[in-house]
Amino acid sequence: MNKIAELEIHHPDGRCETHELDLPLYTLGRGQHNSFRLIGDTAISLVHLSLKRIRTEYRDFYRIIDGKLDMRFLSQNGVYLNRCRIQYSADLRHNDEIRIGSNSWMIYRDDFERESREDDTMDLEDS
Repeated sequence: MNKIAELEIHHPDGRCETHELDLPLYTLGRGQHNSFRLIGDTAISLVHLSLKRIRTEYRDFYRIIDGKLDMRFLSQNGVYLNRCRIQYSADLRHNDEIRIGSNSWMIYRDDFERESREDDTMDLEDS
């Protein structure tokens, strides 16, 4: 499967890691069963947020959802997108900053499809 986006996660303990995103759904929180687990910050809920892949005719992207996918259980301390608290969900864009808990944050990047299409167009024009 092609990488649709990536998530750069800055953990409470200062570690930073980058994950490729290509699956239909990811969860993030303190709980053991999350796709990405953040420990060491009690302000982060067991399932703090979900990332759901959205497919359109023109592009694929991820939607961020506060808490679990069904939105019945919102995170206790909220999800902040570019310093504004989201209400339930928001569509992510390239270089969006996501903040949760006391000191955890992420950068979402999704320009990979755009770059590959531009490369394909350039190849066709050069022929």
